[in-house]
Amino acid sequence: MFEFLRDAFSASPDSETLSLSSNTIEGGVDVTVGRTGCAQLIHLPPVVRRACPFLREIDHGSAIPDVDPVLFQIVVDYLDSRTLLDKMNPASTCVLGKLADGSKMTLEFAKAWHLGHALGLPELQNKLVDVFREAYVQLQHDRIQLVPDAAPFTLLRDYIGYHTPAEKFLVDFYAGLYRYDKAFSMEKLRGVPKDIADYIMNRWSLLADLGNPADRIINNDPNFKVRMAEHPELRAKLRIVPPPSWPPLTPPTTPKQASAVLAKSPSTHQLRVRIAIPGVESVTGEPEVLVEPDLVPSLATSLGAKPPQNSRRARRPSILSRTSWMSGSPAE
Repeated sequence: MFEFLRDAFSASPDSETLSLSSNTIEGGVDVTVGRTGCAQLIHLPPVVRRACPFLREIDHGSAIPDVDPVLFQIVVDYLDSRTLLDKMNPASTCVLGKLADGSKMTLEFAKAWHLGHALGLPELQNKLVDVFREAYVQLQHDRIQLVPDAAPFTLLRDYIGYHTPAEKFLVDFYAGLYRYDKAFSMEKLRGVPKDIADYIMNRWSLLADLGNPADRIINNDPNFKVRMAEHPELRAKLRIVPPPSWPPLTPPTTPKQASAVLAKSPSTHQLRVRIAIPGVESVTGEPEVLVEPDLVPSLATSLGAKPPQNSRRARRPSILSRTSWMSGSPAE
C-alpha cells in the first residue's frame, strides 16, 4: 500500500555518489545530440547532471550522435523538473506524457526505455511504464486500437536483449487494446516476430476471457518494472564523441627572438629572400634582412614581416665573379 512512499524516500543506488559529486558540478554544459543534419544543441543543467551519473561525466562541447534529439530533450526536461510529488504519485502528469500520443507511441516508449537503460536510470524506465499505463487505460476505455508494430520489439532486442520488462509490457499493451475485439487474429499481427505474435495472442485470449483480473497493466504487475540492484546487467553506455582538442597557441615571436632564429638558422644553397621585419635590422643597419624562404611564413604570421615594394631575391655571387674579384683586375 505504501510502496510508493518507500520508493520516494529510499536512497537511490547512486545517492552516495550524487552527494559526493554534486559539489564538483558548478554549471551546466552544452552537448550536440543527433546525427549530422538533424543534430540539436541541448543544455544540461547542473540538476540534470546530478540526477544522472553518466551525464555528469560529459564534457562541454561533446556530441551524442546516436540519440533522437527530440527524445533526449524530453528526458532532460523530465530530469530537470522532477519533484517529490512525481515520486510519490506514479500517475502524476509530467513531460514524458508527450511520448504517449499518436500511432507511433509504442515505438517512442521503446526508444525512451532504451535511453533510460543506456543512461543507467531505472527510475526513468519505471516512470515511462507508469505514464504509458495511464495512456493504456484511456485507450482501452475509448476502445482505440493500435496496429501492432514490429519496430519497438526489434529495437529492444537489437540494443538490449530478449524478454526485457519493456517487451513484456508492450505484449500486454497490444493484447489489452484488442481485448474487446472478438475477431482479433494472427492476421493483424503480420510483420511482428513470430514468438511475439504468439505471446500477444495468448495474452489476448486470457484477457478476453477473464477481463480486468487478468490485466497485468491495470494491476501494476511488478514484472514491468526495473530494479537496478536486481538487474545490474541492464546498464549500458551511450557513444560519446569528446569535444575537439585544439593545440596550444604558440606565443608570438618578439623581434629579439626573431633575431636569434635568424642567427641560428642553417645556411642553405637556396636563394634567400629580402624582407622587412619590424624591430630587426641587418648587420649593416639596413631595414631589410635576408632570410631563408622556409622562415618567411612563420615570421610573417608572428611579426607581420613583409617584403618591400620591389621585392627581389638576393643572389649569391657566382663562382666566376667571386674568383675574378679575388684575383684582381686582368690589367694587374
